Amino acid sequence: MRQLTYAFTDDPIAGLQLAAEFLMMLASIILLISTFVKLSFLVIIYVVLAIVQALYLLTFSIATCVMKINIIANFSWSACIAYWLWVAFSSGISLYFIYIAISYYKLKSTEDQLTDF
Repeated sequence: MRQLTYAFTDDPIAGLQLAAEFLMMLASIILLISTFVKLSFLVIIYVVLAIVQALYLLTFSIATCVMKINIIANFSWSACIAYWLWVAFSSGISLYFIYIAISYYKLKSTEDQLTDF
């Protein structure tokens, strides 16, 4: 019986799977910059990127699992469970950070309106 081997560099799906993480790193850098330069619209850009990241993660996970080409989920039953727990945790954390960013944006815009008077 031939054992399946997975090589990270041989599979383009692995790069697509990491795209969501790179998108979240970009969004986090934009959020960090927005705190330094005090530009409120950068918070909205962060929120949009975080929403796109969460939707991409869910869409990619569902599509690759349905097509049976997801490297992690197809490795073993326990890896599949761990992968879906990670997807649920990552989506939940992304939604929580989006909530925090929107709350910060609302607070910041309220403070900006009060200081204008």
